[in-house]
Amino acid sequence: MFIPRNLPQAAGILVQRVAEGSIAARGGIRPGTLRASVEGDEVILGGDIILGVNEMAVDEDCDFDAIYGRMAQLKPGDNLEVTILRQGKIIKLSIPVTP
Repeated sequence: MFIPRNLPQAAGILVQRVAEGSIAARGGIRPGTLRASVEGDEVILGGDIILGVNEMAVDEDCDFDAIYGRMAQLKPGDNLEVTILRQGKIIKLSIPVTP
């Protein structure tokens, strides 16, 4: 969970890495490129920040199990809807689920 000051909502998920060939990679989600230390933890900044997944907003009390559960229900032909913050702009991605 990442809570920068410039988010349009209470919290978001900072994308540090994207696995090659993953649904995130196919959907164009961008990982960070800049290494930094935040409160003693090393993080990679500069990537997309996920604000919501399939109509579920990411917030301070985010239930990752609920997000994963909703994603697990997707079938080939469905779309994974992801709302991201990229370079100060809110973008909605619709990523087709493939087998």
